[in-house]
Amino acid sequence: MRVDAGGRGKPRWKVNQITGAIMKFSCEMVAPIMTMLINGPVTVLDIVHATGVSRETIRAMCRALHKEGVVHIATWKIVHRHWLPSYKFGRGVDVPKIKPKKIIKPKTKKFDPFFEMCRPSI
Repeated sequence: MRVDAGGRGKPRWKVNQITGAIMKFSCEMVAPIMTMLINGPVTVLDIVHATGVSRETIRAMCRALHKEGVVHIATWKIVHRHWLPSYKFGRGVDVPKIKPKKIIKPKTKKFDPFFEMCRPSI
């Protein structure tokens, strides 16, 4: 089975990484993805693990749906030290991305040998 590459004229093959079978990205794949988006906030990785479709394909689909206003960013989840948006079906206000906390190091005194020599001993 060949899948059209989105109008670029080059058909490409989609191979399932789990079973090794060639699969077609069609309505059979869109239905579970949309069901997951309707049921609750899901990340791209959640959809990838549930459907077996490649991460790049799901990410492009979610970004396109977000751009059209079909889905919105409900929450942000941290996965392997990276913040991933959790998409939810429907129009809504996007939750802003969480800014990382600045690590404040305690100020330590630098060792000054001259100061140590001149310091009066008590």
